[in-house]
Amino acid sequence: MLLGALLLVAVARRRGGAFAGAGRPPVPVCWPSGTAAVVAVATLWLLNAGGDPRRWTALMQGMLSGVLVAVVFLAVVWLVDRQDLRPLLTGLGRRLRRARPADRKEEASR
Repeated sequence: MLLGALLLVAVARRRGGAFAGAGRPPVPVCWPSGTAAVVAVATLWLLNAGGDPRRWTALMQGMLSGVLVAVVFLAVVWLVDRQDLRPLLTGLGRRLRRARPADRKEEASR
């Protein structure tokens, strides 16, 4: 908690406008996060009905929960706050497209 607070102070000092818009209503952030967490816990509860899972079962449950959290979070954010999600997904798509030719060049040189 202390390290998180120190990190916030350091960012605020380095980049004055880094927290612009941080006081926005919490609904676009809290509702998707809470919904995703509930889905993850429900999934683990449903899959873990037979008692303590074995190592591989626990690994698969964790991966499935992670994927479900990401999907549910993005779906709820898409419904609640599209204007902030579009630039994020557009930038991610551009970065992925730029990264692909570089990966091909590295593979060709091997």
